Amino acid sequence: MEKETFFNYLKPWSKRKHRILGKYLKPFAAKVATITQNREIFCIDGFAGAAKYDDGSVGSPLMLAQLSDECSKWQNPVTLKLINIEPNNKNFSSLEYITQDWINKGTVKNFNEKFIDAIPHILSEIRNAPAFFFVDPFGPTAVHFSHLQPILQRTQQATELFINFDTDGLQRIADASQSKSDNPKTVKSIPKNTQNVSDIIGSDEWIQTYQNKNLTTEQRQNFLLSIYINNLRKFGYAVVAYPIREALEKAAKYHMIYCTRHNDGVILMNDFMFEEENSLEEEHSTMHFPLFASSASKKNVAKNCIF
Repeated sequence: MEKETFFNYLKPWSKRKHRILGKYLKPFAAKVATITQNREIFCIDGFAGAAKYDDGSVGSPLMLAQLSDECSKWQNPVTLKLINIEPNNKNFSSLEYITQDWINKGTVKNFNEKFIDAIPHILSEIRNAPAFFFVDPFGPTAVHFSHLQPILQRTQQATELFINFDTDGLQRIADASQSKSDNPKTVKSIPKNTQNVSDIIGSDEWIQTYQNKNLTTEQRQNFLLSIYINNLRKFGYAVVAYPIREALEKAAKYHMIYCTRHNDGVILMNDFMFEEENSLEEEHSTMHFPLFASSASKKNVAKNCIF
């Protein structure tokens, strides 16, 4: 899908991703607020976009702003502050316009710059407050592992990340790095493709396996994903990867990778991923076996997650 048409309408798989995010942030905010003095928590949307899709669907910045209103009305209110990052000027203008009410309330702050450039400003803004980072780029090359390291190295234990890892896109780049073509343009791009993969997953240990083993597409994708997960774990995080799919029988569009330092977070996120698997099964059953939709069995989400 072209980047220019991405915001035409909200895709079914994006709805799944946003639904998991919205469900998780409520208990996250309630739980983490208990360890703060001012019950203030930050959520950073690293690739915020226009805040609304062309068809009127709610984008993540608007969804999170509405969630912050809900948190402020709880019996024990939580101040959920939002920081949005969006480098595209057109999208940023829309983002500013749509979130203006929350900007005026001091709930939202928007940065018109690239994710990597905004990170120092964000870390200065949130200081040592608990924070949840939603890192949802378009395509595999926008976020290098080194970009995430200042976040991963935060001393605040209540630091969590939810990262869009474009497994399919990255595998295609890795495949291109191993091309045997004699085309001069292809040959010239091989070192760049190789470096891109290493920069994204955080190491070059993938290269030898790619060169020496005849792996299936799925095996290549899982191999790259496993290295990325292991590199995240080196910073003391428990990591779970969940495939975001359009439908039960479809291949993953990408994986959402959840990083936390707390077992409670893993249990909560697993519950919401489990609910999405049930939803996928029910949709599949309704479409293929409408008379028996209500008897669709629930399967353990662990069969699709990578822990």
